[in-house]
Amino acid sequence: MIEQTTARDLFRTAYENRYTWDANFPGYSADVQLVQGDEVYSGKILINRDLSVEVTGIEDEDVKQGIYTQLRDIVTHRKRSQFDQAHGKNEFNLGSTDDSGAVEILVTGDSMGSNYKVRGMEICQVSPVMGRMAFTIDTHEILAKPR
Repeated sequence: MIEQTTARDLFRTAYENRYTWDANFPGYSADVQLVQGDEVYSGKILINRDLSVEVTGIEDEDVKQGIYTQLRDIVTHRKRSQFDQAHGKNEFNLGSTDDSGAVEILVTGDSMGSNYKVRGMEICQVSPVMGRMAFTIDTHEILAKPR
């Protein structure tokens, strides 16, 4: 007998398997350098234990805000949240399977209009729509999974 797996089950398994930051996250700091044309901006970034974000050492407010926004996006994706809290109202349907074995997960009800691909227990593609902009992020390889 072949066991049927729903799109919701496939996505939930991969979602719950992703690398996230929990209450034990110690924080993160780094030097940052942004090269934009001929301009080079250098500063420091800090993601605090409470997941708040700081950018220092960059005088150009637009550049500073751009870096801040990117860091907030990282925090959003790394912050641990329960599947039902994040995706409980969404509907999931199976799409096609590509040559690598990744299964397309088509989502309705997602505020960003995202679709995904899942390979094994990992989300290997995210395709969100943000306003007039749509883009795709592919993960080709995971080097090591934190413990």
